[in-house]
Amino acid sequence: MKKIIVIYLCGFFLLTGSCKKFLAEKPQTFLTPDNFYQSAADATAALNGVFSGLQAQAYYGRTVWIISENSADLLYPPNGNSDRVSLYQNNYTSTNGEIANWWNSSYKMIKGANDVIAHVPGIKMDTLARNNIVGNARFLRAMAYFDMVRSFGDIPLITAPVVGSTDTNLYARRTPAAKVYQQIISDLQYAETWCTPENKIASGNKGLVSTGAASAMLARVYLTRAATSFAGLMPSESPNKPFK
Repeated sequence: MKKIIVIYLCGFFLLTGSCKKFLAEKPQTFLTPDNFYQSAADATAALNGVFSGLQAQAYYGRTVWIISENSADLLYPPNGNSDRVSLYQNNYTSTNGEIANWWNSSYKMIKGANDVIAHVPGIKMDTLARNNIVGNARFLRAMAYFDMVRSFGDIPLITAPVVGSTDTNLYARRTPAAKVYQQIISDLQYAETWCTPENKIASGNKGLVSTGAASAMLARVYLTRAATSFAGLMPSESPNKPFK
């Protein structure tokens, strides 16, 4: 009985008297924005992570052409797939799984791009390489928003990482399409200026966004926006300054 009492008392004092404040642990076995973005290799890995989202079937692996081809009467869906039949009939609902895939996958890529854009500039590395990585991320963010604004019109415009449960971007309201286009153009202008030219991309980096790809996408955006009612609402912008 005495042993039980002694053990109990020792445990009590360890729990109540060993610490003067709550333990604040520094993560050692998982990655966070604070302990990950440390080197050029980390920046490259982060960008590759954003690109990898395009491979999913629920995004550019399949959903992209289901959304576009079904709705354009270029693809006849099987009768057993109600989501695709609804798209074919131009009957869009909030419960359509393909529409949910398109929305969710786009914002996942936007989230990843926002992380790269926010954190890579703080890494000490070659300036041109850093601006190229940020330019690639801004291209991908612009592409996702271009898809979204053409599909839904006014949409939430989120350009920074969500940092907590009280962050207003966690439940962002819709932004007018004209302002979304403004952000798209700003991102593509940066990519056009700071992405690597096609003839200077190393063989191991083939597949990254080039300045020519950004120019082509920017031209497409201008042409698409010109057909909208807010085509003349945006002031001209100069390319963004690089990070030093």
